[in-house]
Amino acid sequence: MFKFNLSLILILSLTGCSLFPFETAIKENHFRFENFKRDVGDDLEFVYLMCSHKKPIGWEQPKQYESGEHNLWVMVETYQRDIPISYKVAVVNFDVNLQADKSYMLNRKIVKRKAFL
Repeated sequence: MFKFNLSLILILSLTGCSLFPFETAIKENHFRFENFKRDVGDDLEFVYLMCSHKKPIGWEQPKQYESGEHNLWVMVETYQRDIPISYKVAVVNFDVNLQADKSYMLNRKIVKRKAFL
């Protein structure tokens, strides 16, 4: 029994993450969309899509969508760690044409309490 468990652990450690089906290639006629997150330090910033397939969503890892015209709803959240009254949020809606075979990330720039994407 002990010999079997040791063999299983050895095999799993050698294969590592190769067991998981991570896809890095962008599908044909699709683009990759990545949210922005900075959660290191005292100032926290999150810029992310609010909707996917006409349904509300929260934070998500990078996803692929069909290229073309899109109407995006984006949420921007900023706050300082341990200071509840520092929480600020903005919602932005814009139309954009996103091309296939590219990766996009929401840009962020905050000037005098206004978020620019």
